[in-house]
Amino acid sequence: MLCWGNASFGQLGLGGIDEEVVLEPRSCSFFKKKRILDVGCGRRHTVFVIHDGTVYTCGCNDLGQLGHEKGRKRPEQVSALDAQNIIAVSCGEMHTLSLNDEGQVFAWGLATDGQMGFSSTEECVRVPRNIKSLSEIRIIQVACGYYHSLALSNGSQIFSWGQNKYGQLGLGPDTTSKSAAQQIQSLNGVPFIQIAAGGAHTFALTLSGAVFGWGRNKFGQLGLNDEKDRHVPTLLKSLRTQKVVYICCGEDHTATLTKEGGVFTFGAGGYGQLGHNSTNHEINPRKVFELMGNVVTQIACGRQHTLAFVPSSGKLHSFGLGGNGQLGTGFTSNRKSPSIVKAAWAVHNVSSPPGKCQSTSHGRCIFCMEKNLIPRFPKSPPDIEAMRVYITLTECPLLSDPNNYVTLAIPFAASILRLEKTPLKVIFVGEEAIDAGGVRKEFFLLIMRELLDPKYGMFQYYEESRLIWFSFQTFEDNDLFHLIGIVCGLAIYNFTIVDLPFPLALYKKLLKYKTTLDDLKELIPDVGRLVNITEEKYGVTQIKELIPNGTNTSVTNENRHEFVEAYVDYVFNKSVAPLFDAFFEGFHKVCGGKVLQLFQPNELQAMVIGNANYDWKELEKNTEYKGEYGADHPTIKFFWAVFHELSLEKKKQFLLFLTGSDRIPILGMKSLKIVIQPTGGGNDYLPVAHTCFNLLDLPKYTDQELLQNKLIQAIDHYEGFSLV
Repeated sequence: MLCWGNASFGQLGLGGIDEEVVLEPRSCSFFKKKRILDVGCGRRHTVFVIHDGTVYTCGCNDLGQLGHEKGRKRPEQVSALDAQNIIAVSCGEMHTLSLNDEGQVFAWGLATDGQMGFSSTEECVRVPRNIKSLSEIRIIQVACGYYHSLALSNGSQIFSWGQNKYGQLGLGPDTTSKSAAQQIQSLNGVPFIQIAAGGAHTFALTLSGAVFGWGRNKFGQLGLNDEKDRHVPTLLKSLRTQKVVYICCGEDHTATLTKEGGVFTFGAGGYGQLGHNSTNHEINPRKVFELMGNVVTQIACGRQHTLAFVPSSGKLHSFGLGGNGQLGTGFTSNRKSPSIVKAAWAVHNVSSPPGKCQSTSHGRCIFCMEKNLIPRFPKSPPDIEAMRVYITLTECPLLSDPNNYVTLAIPFAASILRLEKTPLKVIFVGEEAIDAGGVRKEFFLLIMRELLDPKYGMFQYYEESRLIWFSFQTFEDNDLFHLIGIVCGLAIYNFTIVDLPFPLALYKKLLKYKTTLDDLKELIPDVGRLVNITEEKYGVTQIKELIPNGTNTSVTNENRHEFVEAYVDYVFNKSVAPLFDAFFEGFHKVCGGKVLQLFQPNELQAMVIGNANYDWKELEKNTEYKGEYGADHPTIKFFWAVFHELSLEKKKQFLLFLTGSDRIPILGMKSLKIVIQPTGGGNDYLPVAHTCFNLLDLPKYTDQELLQNKLIQAIDHYEGFSLV
């Protein structure tokens, strides 16, 4: 056990030392033969949980925060908890919560704002007491703010109590303090794995990495792009794709740790506690760049400083307020960027809350799910997390027995893989159409339009070529690129044309062909600036070397080909490797196999996006007619006269209206046949498209101008389906 920082109240447990400030990590001899399970730090007191379940405290005891009346300079056991097997603790400014192995919570210390979880006429509680309002609920984690407290149950319920001046209890607009534990109803149904509290703000982390925050937000410590307090839990959307695994809070700042080992900080930065080499406040999560390239596995926040541990290098980094030596650098100066704490470190435990949320209940059949499970879902869920159902299935002993691998497991798996893929059928909620192909066409059209929307930043649009390519700056998860690959594969499998404005290079890479300078010219016609690449990422401009030691290498006639090839390789391969790999895997998951190898890149491109070699006269020539309609019928003559006068965009819109796509098949217009049939209703009715069959219901209009108005009105509202 190493400790450093302010020792004026004995909170470091070092005994009667002369120094009031310890500038570098120092071993606490009291714990040399004891294994520490958990540690909690208050404003001037410290709590230790030993592996055998006993609790020791030291430091200031003015308001009973030690739970005993013994000495305060060295750790002393809290005798009132002798009968309990304590597994976790958390400290507020001047109060403490402890959790035993049966899920019961005990509290002691300052009680003026209800933070004890029970009513007390006294200013403080000097002996630990059980919180009775939680006695029938199994708690797996506790957290303390300065004057408020939180608890997480094994059923993923979050309870809060104490001061509510800034909405830190998450109970709504009522800001009165609560002396009994209150369940946060708005979070029901969401599977949480961690809770964290700052001075007067609170966070909760879900099983899939979604982050909810509420409470004080004066410095942006909620990361919500403003400085308004929140009285109800609010989803932190900017971190949704970062796969957050741990959260910790200081007085007015917050730090989050991602699965990849990245650290994002936000909130008050006046002492440099955000690590961004400035004293600015941040109202949005911002990555600590000086820690990039390192995999951080643990983070912790003091009142106005932050710690981050990198096990690969064995280094602990600190930044923020250092006036009491809390940075461990040997000095009392503040640090605005990560500095090394003077000690040799080895990882023992990763940051993870004690206990975990699990769901072991599962429906026995569809009937039970419809009758019992689905009606219990919240009608207005706070987030998609509330709609997830976690089911634990037991393994089949026969399949898991190694003796049956050859005779049972492998043949069973092979049989599943041999199952035929069936055509995709689509039903739009609220629309009555029966999918015979047309609804599927519109589904692919709409979903690809949404996935490729620039607002998501997944793809970069090049104005000159009007083409797109994978964006290295995206915040979206690789799984979304995997999904787009699957959608493209499904489109081919279902003989559906989709509009993907990618260059030929995409199809070359899908077929494992090498990209060339010609591909770069197609995507970026202006390819004159090939000496270096600058990128802006998280607000920082970076220069990328195309070849090793490229910064110090001049471009000459002899090596220019090497630079050009390196540029092409960077644009199409290195800069987007994880994104394209996910897309490639998704595409080949549906359309992989030997048949794909028969295609050339341009042929595969035509299969996916069709072509734009429009021959409108050929379309008229191939059109079939039903009923009394024929090529010489007056209404048909009106129709083609109007159609050929339309602009190219309107003609393409007509194709979209009638066939579900504004592009034509790989074999050209001759392979596209449309059918026109008469319908009743007269001049008051609009043309109707049966997209599944490329069939147009055309009323028998008696005037060409009327037909023009009705046709344009119909094709301007081409989205949506209904039964006719």
